[in-house]
Amino acid sequence: MNTPIDNSYIGITTPHFREASDFYVRHFGYSRIADTEGFVSVMASNKKRCLGFSAPEDVLSPTPMSGIHLVFLVNDVTTVLAQFQHGGVPISRGIAIGSWGAKHFVVTDPAGVELYVSERAQQSEPLRETGPFSASAQDDRSA
Repeated sequence: MNTPIDNSYIGITTPHFREASDFYVRHFGYSRIADTEGFVSVMASNKKRCLGFSAPEDVLSPTPMSGIHLVFLVNDVTTVLAQFQHGGVPISRGIAIGSWGAKHFVVTDPAGVELYVSERAQQSEPLRETGPFSASAQDDRSA
């Protein structure tokens, strides 16, 4: 089973998600590329690294959490979930839509790291999202 991954990034869950993202903007030259009520995404100046910061209440977890998780962006999360289930991958949390609009599910790797398999958010309002991880950048690549 090979799952086509468009991009991936490191997610950090913390009640101080705004302050943490501001730290990377101020001290490491990252730029803010998405900003919603409970989620901020920043990108390195070389456009090769992205970090996503979430409020604990925005992460679909049975208990509030903090820490690091990985996010893998795919075109069709429902199809990938079916492939994982067929391949015997244990699903930690089924498909849900986060407050930022992204449809995703969660698996946990053997080291205990949560892996969010996610589609890009489909917003009725723009997310103020730019950069190589944005939907518009993906549309440009597929043209």
